[in-house]
Amino acid sequence: MKESWEIAQLFEEEREKFKQEIFSYKQDILQAKKTLKKMRLQIADSKDKIEKFEELKNQKISEIEAIKQDLFKQKIKKNISKLNHEKYQIINEKKEEILPKPLETVDIYLKDGSVAKARPAKRIFTDNLYKKYRVILKENKILKEQILEFELENSKLKIELRDFYAEDILKSNRSSRED
Repeated sequence: MKESWEIAQLFEEEREKFKQEIFSYKQDILQAKKTLKKMRLQIADSKDKIEKFEELKNQKISEIEAIKQDLFKQKIKKNISKLNHEKYQIINEKKEEILPKPLETVDIYLKDGSVAKARPAKRIFTDNLYKKYRVILKENKILKEQILEFELENSKLKIELRDFYAEDILKSNRSSRED
């Protein structure tokens, strides 16, 4: 059997080993805490950078959308001005057209089935009435042309409205997908 001092020395040696292990564990824990702290700081910095980039991205996207809208508005204005210019050209051309003239020849259907051409012997209507007819005929043509222009413009506006609705639906679908 060992002496009590040897047993005490053995316990002391074990206690010293245990203290050294505790000290090394504490050192490891401190180093791990420092490393963890550095990693947390890096993660926080990375999150801040990501948020800044997201804000910048959203800002750029909104700027791009604004530019697209401006371009679209300018394109629409350009098309409208072009259509108005074409409309005024057509109106001016129509105004310059020659008014209808009185009948110079008349087709006469004979009993044998043949057609003969003849000049009218006299005017049926007076000159005053004929002038009124020409003015009303001219106004009628202009009004018909205006109606056609309005119908064309109305159909174009319907198409544009349909396109706007389609774009709006697409944008809402895209935004719902992004969310």
